[in-house]
Amino acid sequence: MPYHEIQPSKSLSHFVDSYWIFSQVAAPSTHRIIPDACADLILNLGETTSKIPAFEMALSGIMTQFSDTHFPEHTQLLGIRFKEGQLGQLTNIPMSETKNKTLAIRNIFPQFTTNFLTQIAAKKEINDQVILLENKLKGLIHATQNRQDSLIQAVVNTLQTDSHNLALPSIAKHHCISLRQLERRFKNKVGISMKTFQRISRFKAVLKMIQIQPERSIAEIAYQNGYYDHAHLAKECYTFTGAYPSQLR
Repeated sequence: MPYHEIQPSKSLSHFVDSYWIFSQVAAPSTHRIIPDACADLILNLGETTSKIPAFEMALSGIMTQFSDTHFPEHTQLLGIRFKEGQLGQLTNIPMSETKNKTLAIRNIFPQFTTNFLTQIAAKKEINDQVILLENKLKGLIHATQNRQDSLIQAVVNTLQTDSHNLALPSIAKHHCISLRQLERRFKNKVGISMKTFQRISRFKAVLKMIQIQPERSIAEIAYQNGYYDHAHLAKECYTFTGAYPSQLR
């Protein structure tokens, strides 16, 4: 798969997980994208894909299910994958409205104009393109810093640290807020419920174990990560990937 990632600069590492490039000039292809609890901004510098018109920019909201995406022969995508919960800090649009959707961003982030896309396309080196993206992001982060929700980011970090043992009412109590209020703010900034975020975060940890620890049984991995049994993990795995655990090794 003609895909690779570039790490963000230190100054943006708390907001951006990675910049990524997908480029192909061979035959058309279809790839399965699975949930990772992140949202992306994607620049399409090539032909129209099944989700993004040519020479347009889109917001890919947080996913709760896998998606098979078709890419044409001449595909050139440049993406910004934001860390969990961070893209929602930069907009007033409820991120729950972007769940499992790919949306044009002209009305969401008017800073990303056609002229900016032209400037990106004119840069032939990916590092130069990333520099332009980072400069644009720094301005956007500075302009929205007064409305960023530090509580929600703290909760995101807590759920990632222990994605299966923590009770949600305990998290709300720790932050001196009702569970209902916390859930509403969480969905607004992250895009999904805290419970669903827990599920995806836990599955990400499991998927990594399955792939890098082939000597361990699926049942052992399931138990370690708080699943009731092998069947419980298999059901979650199929929901998020369309495959069973043994097929992912």
